[in-house]
Formats: sequence, structure tokens, C-alpha cells
Amino acid sequence: MDIKKLILRKLSKTDTVKVADIVKATKFSRAYVSRFFQELQREGKIVLVGKANEARYVPSTKKALRKARE
Repeated sequence: MDIKKLILRKLSKTDTVKVADIVKATKFSRAYVSRFFQELQREGKIVLVGKANEARYVPSTKKALRKARE
């Protein structure tokens, strides 16, 4: 299973995705799934919005960022 593709596919269907969403879908640990989010973030494909329990990821487009911050 390619977790990066799963994350990006979920983002294409919805505006935001949380680590918990992918953990629930894959049954992998939160720490393991978080690595893939961090990799996508370093690659510039996604951006973290919020902190702690309100943290979510959005595509790294200006439109998505603006909408997420509202």
C-alpha cells in the first residue's frame, strides 16, 4: 500500500486530511503514518494547518491554504 498516494487521493476528494483519517483507513500506527505526512510536507505537496488536535493537512496551493485558514 502506498500511503503517500492514499493521502494525496484523499486530499483530492476532500479539502483537508488528518493523520487520524489515514491511521483509521490503514490500521498503521500514528507515528508510522506521520512519517509520510512529513515527507509530503518536505516535498512541498502538502502544508500543515493548525496545531495539536486541530492539526490538518491541505494541498500546498494558495486557494487551499486560504480556505483552510478561514
